[in-house]
Amino acid sequence: MKRLLINISCVLLIACGSSNNNTNSPAKAQVAPLSLSAKVFRIAEALPLPKDSAASFLTGLFSPEDSLKVTMDGDFKHFAGKDYTLVIYNPDSSIERVEMWPAHGTSLKIPLKELEVKLDSAWQEYNMRLEIKEPPPGVMGWYTDQQRRKKKIEVMGPVIFDLAHNDGIREIRIVANDF
Repeated sequence: MKRLLINISCVLLIACGSSNNNTNSPAKAQVAPLSLSAKVFRIAEALPLPKDSAASFLTGLFSPEDSLKVTMDGDFKHFAGKDYTLVIYNPDSSIERVEMWPAHGTSLKIPLKELEVKLDSAWQEYNMRLEIKEPPPGVMGWYTDQQRRKKKIEVMGPVIFDLAHNDGIREIRIVANDF
């Protein structure tokens, strides 16, 4: 594993050094940033994350324009961009749960329909009502990744008592389930 990381680092250093020497090269192509729903499913595919690779994986989801900041708050690590923050509990072993919060306390700009496309089943509301509103107070759905591991996607909507001030999705949790 160490040898692989050293080889990758060397290749990246050589590539960066050679690209700086060519001043007449055309501008680099801009890569479109991932949508929020694409980031949710990339995280779901990666969970559980080994602790030593979690930081590099999660920071890789942010584009340079996001001006990423990484902070610790007790046992929690926050990866904050301009629109949202990823939060992980920083345990001794692997990361099995990632939470996504809006960066400025507003709401996450994502419709449920973008997420439900890849789910195995329909959304289930926490209080088990059949009617799902947009945005929901709290729903969960199941996703099976490419390695046939089950992941739970939880979407938390507005607090029922604060619908007048906040009607958007306030949190998405992606959880690896070992069953």
